[in-house]
Amino acid sequence: MNPVVGLDVAKGESQVQAFLDQSKPYGKSFSMKHIKEELDHFLEFLKEIEEVTGQMPMVILESTGHYHSPVIQYLEDQGILYILLNPIISYQAKKSSLRKVKTDAIDAYQLCVLYYKEDLEPHKIRGIQLLDLRNLSRKQEIVTNMYVEAKLQFHTILDQVFPEYRKVFGDLYSKVSLLMLKEYPTSEAVLTAGESRSVYESHVINLRMYIELLFHYQGHLSDLEDRIVALANELEEYKIIQSIPGIGEKIAATIISEIGEIDRFNNPKKLVAFAGVDPSVHSSGKFTATINRMTKRGSSRLRHSLYLAVLCGIRSSRNKKLKAFFDKKKSEGKPAKVAIVACMNKLLHWVYALLKRKEAFLDLS
Repeated sequence: MNPVVGLDVAKGESQVQAFLDQSKPYGKSFSMKHIKEELDHFLEFLKEIEEVTGQMPMVILESTGHYHSPVIQYLEDQGILYILLNPIISYQAKKSSLRKVKTDAIDAYQLCVLYYKEDLEPHKIRGIQLLDLRNLSRKQEIVTNMYVEAKLQFHTILDQVFPEYRKVFGDLYSKVSLLMLKEYPTSEAVLTAGESRSVYESHVINLRMYIELLFHYQGHLSDLEDRIVALANELEEYKIIQSIPGIGEKIAATIISEIGEIDRFNNPKKLVAFAGVDPSVHSSGKFTATINRMTKRGSSRLRHSLYLAVLCGIRSSRNKKLKAFFDKKKSEGKPAKVAIVACMNKLLHWVYALLKRKEAFLDLS
């Protein structure tokens, strides 16, 4: 027998459906809350199936943001194998049903059916260091976006209050510049040294508020960058990725944190698909599409980091091998964007080979 238990995960609870073997459901589905007591009952249910079939069932569930985290943490603590599905895969399987019915019980049932149809591999647990690095890198991205938004709002107010101030300092966001502007937020304040009230008093208050906000974000980003570099330097993969010309500290940290353990991929094409830079395929009968866009179904953060790495590599020919490959694609008549995507694909193949062999990159050109 080949038992499986499907979990349709929602916020705070899951719907459970078990199969003893293909086309052999075990009992009715039931709901389970994500609390210790009910998770313990779920473990007893798994052991009950083990007694019936002679082997511990595989657990299959979707990746649903952070809702599935307590479940997989419990499964890992108990040493139970599980399959964590990309929601795209399970969604396509659910659409194959002739009846348009959507309930949690049916979703759990369909996950079990999918298990017998597809050749799915158990989820491989990621290392704590790489998970911490990924969380820090993603937090840095979020804070950076907030910092950029604050800078845009700061620009808007500064243009109304002190439009000529940008010409005073080479770096508008340096500590000296912001402290000076905080003390003298208008040209009138500079001339009168605080003797008169500005007609833009509300704007001045907002300007000083954004200055405080910029200082806060700058300090937070500096702290995050130090923590990311310190954690990344402990990883051998980080130094390997950094050996590729054009890849700096931040890009290298993002790439390895998004990829995780390279052993999760037994083929470079799977890594390319994970990044979403593989070409889509459309063929029907005698027709085969010749214009195929990349799928963009993988990690958007990894894809963006690869794009930046390619731009840095081909700029000023920092990465001579990559620049030669880019020029070759251009000479074949490929548009610049298509050539860049090809370089991203090539770069990922290099990353896969280097991490598998644990070797540094050598620019042989």
